Amino acid sequence: MLDQAQLRKHIEALNSGREVSQMAAVTALKDLPATDWDDAPLEIVRKLIDALRRHLPRGEEGKTKPPRLRQEVVTILGNLGPRAEPVLTQLIELLDDGVPEGIREAAWIIALTGPHA
Repeated sequence: MLDQAQLRKHIEALNSGREVSQMAAVTALKDLPATDWDDAPLEIVRKLIDALRRHLPRGEEGKTKPPRLRQEVVTILGNLGPRAEPVLTQLIELLDDGVPEGIREAAWIIALTGPHA
């Protein structure tokens, strides 16, 4: 079962604006198995999705985000499964040309294998 207090700290880190804190949060969240998210409270998952969504912009704003951070955010969203539906449009946009290959690859894996692969 997920530690809700730790999850809230990760959300704060994602929203902090400090790249080191954000990377530490996504690294920890990426390592959580997809099945751990099944019982997570919807309220916390929604806050997490909102925090993660901010790291997926395209265009000039997206270029300021490290590709590794964005790639791991995509992986986390894939692990969230159907609960990540609010960002589906953004994930689909990551399949376009011009998006760094690692990010596109992570988005393709989610698209091809399903949300809990």
